[in-house]
Amino acid sequence: MPTHTPPPATFTPQGPARRRLPGSAARISTSFSFNPNDSSYSDVSIMSPSRGRAAFISSAEQGNMSMSQVSPARTPLRRGTANSILGRWSRAQPPGTGTSSRSRLCDTSVEASDELEDLEGDARDNMIASMRVWRGDAAIHNLYETAAFWADKILSLTGQEKYEEALEMIGETNPFRKESIAEVGPLDGIRLHSTMCFLRGILYLRLSSMALAKESFIEALVIDVKNYDAFREIVEEWEFVNNLSYRSQLGPEEATFVRLMYLSKLRKDAHVSEIAAVRRELIDNYGLGDNPDVLVGLAEELFARYKWEDCYSVTSKILARIPGHPSALPLHLACMHYIPRLRSSLFMLAHDLVQQDPDAATTWYAVGLWYFTGKRWAEARRHFSKANLIDPRFAPAWIAFAHSFAWEGEHDHAITAYSTAARLFPGSHLTLLFIGMEHLQLSSSQLAEEFFLASAALHPSDPLLLNELGVTAYDRGDMGAAIKYFERAIAGAGEMQGRTAAWAVTHANLGHAYRISGRYAEARAAYAGCIALDPTNATAYASQAMLAQLEGDVRTAIALYHRALALVPQEPVATVLLEMALKEQVECLDPTTLPGLPAAIARSDLDPFNVSKGNPAFGPLPVEADPKSLEEAGGESLMSDLVEESMEIEDD
Repeated sequence: MPTHTPPPATFTPQGPARRRLPGSAARISTSFSFNPNDSSYSDVSIMSPSRGRAAFISSAEQGNMSMSQVSPARTPLRRGTANSILGRWSRAQPPGTGTSSRSRLCDTSVEASDELEDLEGDARDNMIASMRVWRGDAAIHNLYETAAFWADKILSLTGQEKYEEALEMIGETNPFRKESIAEVGPLDGIRLHSTMCFLRGILYLRLSSMALAKESFIEALVIDVKNYDAFREIVEEWEFVNNLSYRSQLGPEEATFVRLMYLSKLRKDAHVSEIAAVRRELIDNYGLGDNPDVLVGLAEELFARYKWEDCYSVTSKILARIPGHPSALPLHLACMHYIPRLRSSLFMLAHDLVQQDPDAATTWYAVGLWYFTGKRWAEARRHFSKANLIDPRFAPAWIAFAHSFAWEGEHDHAITAYSTAARLFPGSHLTLLFIGMEHLQLSSSQLAEEFFLASAALHPSDPLLLNELGVTAYDRGDMGAAIKYFERAIAGAGEMQGRTAAWAVTHANLGHAYRISGRYAEARAAYAGCIALDPTNATAYASQAMLAQLEGDVRTAIALYHRALALVPQEPVATVLLEMALKEQVECLDPTTLPGLPAAIARSDLDPFNVSKGNPAFGPLPVEADPKSLEEAGGESLMSDLVEESMEIEDD
């Protein structure tokens, strides 16, 4: 297994200068979990900061050809300088009615205030328009920080979060669908209709209409395959992305390149070999071996295959070049959770992120992850919740939030949280898997199996999923299917890096299935594999004792039961089975075969419970004193005197 040298201890990834909006780090694959397969990856261009508002198109990328001219301006604030002055003056007059002078003054004050508010609103709109020009010019001249700075101010002045009104303005469907489909052939820029469809999809996302949002994103990408923002939102759709009409919209070389880049970013828990081939082609033919997007794709694939060390090495390389990379940082944090030697580094990184970028969802995800690593579930859940408030589309925080309930035993709450994540991030097998696991904890095996099968339709080779499917097959008595599932899970876990003791349970499960099937030798080997991974597994020792007892070796079973109870003294099954074995030993076994007895005790004519004096098997005969010699020595009279004295004391 290849190993990699971690970055220096002084290396600390910096928080992102500008946080991307939902999508760049929102894929569920960056979630830390037992199986983190279990986000739509973006380019490294600096985007406008996320504020949870309705502006979703990168201002730095819009340029002068943006849709800013159709963006609704905020209704001018009713500051009313004249109104505040004249209003106070009018209110200070003596109360009276019907005076013509007072009425004229009130009318004059209202008209003056309205005029000033109109002038103020016009000035505000002019200022916003000017800042949009500055933003566009800055983007054209590659001054991305300047563009992002002015875009941030435009967002603060115009963002109203009136999603229904915005959707009514842009339309619930694309009114130019026929015209958009008719537009074929290469085009230098991004088609306006595609941008409108993307904005419509974002509005549907904010209104929690996931199906309609997905349709809008797909339509945006169909209209223009260069619309990367739309691609980020539907990155799980392999067949759709693979079959887009690249060549009808782009030249041959451009079509090939765009297709390869998109395919390299698709989900890594399926089509692994195809994506690996795409990445090799990008490296060999285009020289993109050091490109952050290509490296993120490699890191995500390694993460999906449980190669924590290799993934950590790749993400460290990315973060060394681009501190706070929005796609690499969640993967980096999850790897640090899984590698025990990096727990202190995780604390330092979380602390630095809080100081450098306290408004980022990734920052509080890192803090919560550190608390989670220390099994402080309540504190971890509080910080995961804060990350979700900052960015409701940040999938790793949603999954971690649900994990905190699951580890506390709050299975109902965990199911609710996992279900929310499944609704927000459809297309991932992890949420379905975790929901099934919680139902299994609640003894709803049949319902759990339904979720496991739905998860298997998305990722059939996940070792954790295979283990859970084996458990459900075991519960319904299908030992043949259970054995196949457990064997496939163990084979898949063989390539995993990090803590292998977690898979000891799967070996024990396989041993149980073998034992019930009557395949004792294979069961014993499976239990030995479990003990090799986890020497403190009391279940494996108790199961080996059951095998020995079934085969008639009661005394070996008793020794193994004692070993299991030494690890878990109150284990009820082992305690009951030990009592049964001890009773069987007393009632059914030849006492002469008890271990530890002298060799002579094994004579067939000897009753060990009625042994005559002087039997050499029990040592030399005790020496009895001669009464005459004892009397001559004065011992007997001394004993008589002692007896008499004791009787006198009792009489007194």
